[in-house]
Amino acid sequence: MKNSVLFAIALCFLISSSVFAASEGDTTTINVSGVLLDTPDCTVNGNNSIDVDFGDDVVISRIDGLTYKKTQLIYSLVCTSLAKQGLTVTVKGTPASFNSQLIATDKEGLGIQMLLYGAIPIGPGTAMNFDYSDTNSNAVNLWAVLSAQSGATLTATDFSGAGTLVFGYQ
Repeated sequence: MKNSVLFAIALCFLISSSVFAASEGDTTTINVSGVLLDTPDCTVNGNNSIDVDFGDDVVISRIDGLTYKKTQLIYSLVCTSLAKQGLTVTVKGTPASFNSQLIATDKEGLGIQMLLYGAIPIGPGTAMNFDYSDTNSNAVNLWAVLSAQSGATLTATDFSGAGTLVFGYQ
């Protein structure tokens, strides 16, 4: 404890004496430089859309938002001249009216939960970090699963939804 107090007093003395010395000494110019980065230079899926097909046999009563019809997004990610390997992926899309963590579909009461690595929920607008050099085939592992609003009455019909993947630097 005694050494800590002496160290703190000595540190305060050094800081205060350096402040006085700087105000009495010569001046010099500080030059600051850097490179501003906008976004990583990446091509997602060869600039083609990513299609997620849940099939034509979705049983309404089995939609659980966890595992039923969980489908992996199959796509490629090619990044060149990265300033750093740490990237983010953000899923953008209209949130479902009944749950802001789901992407809306054109059917009331039905949403799409996006999952990172098949297990970590990603809500619309949430950025998730990943290391580009550590990913399998250089694409981050994303999944989609259907989720129904509790108490909603879904009817047999076609449905669709849409979102956008946005890649950026951490």
